[in-house]
Amino acid sequence: MLTSRKAISTIACAMEKLGLLHEHIIHLTRELELAILLPRLQLREGVHDRLLVVDESTLKLSASSPASNLHRLVDDLSNFIAFLTKRLPASIVDPLSKVLMPILNERLISLRLSAAIPESLTALRGFASTQDEIQRLSEFIRAHGWPGQGHLHDWIDSIPQLWVQQRQRSTLDRIRHFLHQGYGEITTVERVETQVLSQQDRLFAGDANNENWDTGWSDPDDISSPGKRNNLQHTASNQEEEDVSAWGLDDEADQDNKLGYPTSATESDDDHDAWGWGDDKNKVECSTSPQGDRRTPSDRGTNGYDPHKGQREVTLRESYNITALPVGILDLIKNVIFDMDELNKQNSRRFPTEKAIQELSAVPSLLLVMYRASASNFYSINNNGNMFLYNDCLWLLDQLQRIVQGRSPKHSRLRLRDDIVALEAFGKRSYGKEMESQRTIIKDLLDGAQGFVNCTEPPFSQECDLAVRSIVDRLRDTHKQWKGVLSYSALLQSIGSLLSTVIDKIIIDVEDMSDISEPESQRLTAYCRQVIAVEDLFLPQHSADSISSEEDTVPLTAVYVPGWFRFQYLSEILDSSLVDIKYLWTDGGLQLEYDMEEVVELIEALFADSEHRRRAIGDMGRSSGR
Repeated sequence: MLTSRKAISTIACAMEKLGLLHEHIIHLTRELELAILLPRLQLREGVHDRLLVVDESTLKLSASSPASNLHRLVDDLSNFIAFLTKRLPASIVDPLSKVLMPILNERLISLRLSAAIPESLTALRGFASTQDEIQRLSEFIRAHGWPGQGHLHDWIDSIPQLWVQQRQRSTLDRIRHFLHQGYGEITTVERVETQVLSQQDRLFAGDANNENWDTGWSDPDDISSPGKRNNLQHTASNQEEEDVSAWGLDDEADQDNKLGYPTSATESDDDHDAWGWGDDKNKVECSTSPQGDRRTPSDRGTNGYDPHKGQREVTLRESYNITALPVGILDLIKNVIFDMDELNKQNSRRFPTEKAIQELSAVPSLLLVMYRASASNFYSINNNGNMFLYNDCLWLLDQLQRIVQGRSPKHSRLRLRDDIVALEAFGKRSYGKEMESQRTIIKDLLDGAQGFVNCTEPPFSQECDLAVRSIVDRLRDTHKQWKGVLSYSALLQSIGSLLSTVIDKIIIDVEDMSDISEPESQRLTAYCRQVIAVEDLFLPQHSADSISSEEDTVPLTAVYVPGWFRFQYLSEILDSSLVDIKYLWTDGGLQLEYDMEEVVELIEALFADSEHRRRAIGDMGRSSGR
């Protein structure tokens, strides 16, 4: 029950002279907030709103009512302001409104209006009625001479920004949820690439009479060419760089190519080999055998072959596995892009879209930044985490690049190109980290052999046996582990890189031995053959309906392990007589893998000085033109 306005005015005047008015205004504001505003504005789950009841001299809240809405809330706040204006003198209303309105606006926005902003763009179109109600309240406040209407106008103007902020929060919350859920369902996806091959391409040429299929390997720039010791050391020191470049990840400037496709670690002509074109499962949609490329004149206008340009389209297909994480991320990005496109179609005074589109375009980048920042922790719980992470990045950046290429730069505000580059680098680091980890394990195991010195004398012989056996088991276990993750050509490329580390180290260790006895030679030969036996991991993969021939069962080890022939020749040298080694040099192709100095060093380590040895070395030197 309020006393008369005149009595209140007299009391207020006296309190102001005593310097007590402001303190009591603050106290009154606090009481009104606790007794009226908070109970009326607060939303409680399962509890209906309490409505404001105003009579001549009292303010009170009714029992809960299910009929409340924003229109009724604005009416209650208007009645609340009107009641105070009417029942209190100006000496109280003026200072009270200055203290009360900032609190009322803050509570109204934080408790009701911000929560009322819808997340979906469709529901946002129906948000105009809310703007109308807030505009009505603002006009009422201005008409009664109370301050604070500017704050409400500012909120109305900031609705696009607030909606974008809410969209950002909800989207980031979803990606956190995806990451905490873990891998989800493992999905097999297919990578498809179409290339145009010319007649100069050795795969397209299909020369049935050309039996020198490996002549390209003699290129001195190729790490598998006739060997120099420093070439092996250079190869070993640059393995990680080869791992990444071999997957086709160094072509960042070439935006027309699919990012991250595996290619060979050697020269550009081997790009097709790294895809495993000899594998039936890759479903190369043209014949890759020499016989299959020989067409009769009546055939040459079909299957993508242009007889005038000498070109043919070849479609390559490979499957690999990904987790559910990149699929969820891509869906979120597509939803954001859809909202941007919808906003671009409309613009109104109530909802200016230009700024909203600009701020919304940053959401995909935020998603990808959070993914890169958090992914390592969540992928690390799986033994294949780094390889799954690489596959996920490979698939996701391919999808993102399709989105970017499918949108006109003139009309697209997406800023994804930098994120694609960053995602590509992130995937490369993940793959490189896994390869380096596996390579470190292999090197540690090889170190147990101590350079194969005294490999026939216990206990060194047992250490050598254990090292080689452990290496072979490690390669097979890793192949089995990655087989359910990587595409087949990528699997062979990765295992081939690890095998290269093994054979390069063995070759260097053997060449460093200045004296090799016959028992040591036999033992080293046995070790080499144990390693050579892993070439069964490199057999071509056949589709279910293919018929494998004897030619198809030739391992692809030499394609994926640059120094493979060199290592095989080392095994032959260790187990051969001088006559056999001379034959290998003159007629067996040994000169393609070793230079004269290397072979001489091996012969001097294997055979005692004799006239027979000197004559053999002289004959080999003359046959090579020295």
